[in-house]
Amino acid sequence: MTTQITAEDVEAYLGTRENSPTMSDTVDAAVDLVESWKSTPQEKWPPRWRRGCIMLAARMDRRRNSPAGVDTMGEIGVVYVSRKDPDIAQLLEIGDFSKPIAR
Repeated sequence: MTTQITAEDVEAYLGTRENSPTMSDTVDAAVDLVESWKSTPQEKWPPRWRRGCIMLAARMDRRRNSPAGVDTMGEIGVVYVSRKDPDIAQLLEIGDFSKPIAR
């Protein structure tokens, strides 16, 4: 049984005390998304799903600072925010990391 994920959990993961005004909404959206993927309420998630959701919320928050998907511009050109994060997929058991289902 896990505790509710809060904006403070994500800010601690990010190592910031930014207190983003949108962080609570971002956390709510991430939790809602993962609950819809898993068909399991947050209170029953294993620790790896909780960590994956925190990482997803952090990624979503970072994405708000790059609306066009551009992370940085350097000497070699534009660096885009990655579309996929295999660590999050592995923790949440989605995509290539989904468990097989017998039908």
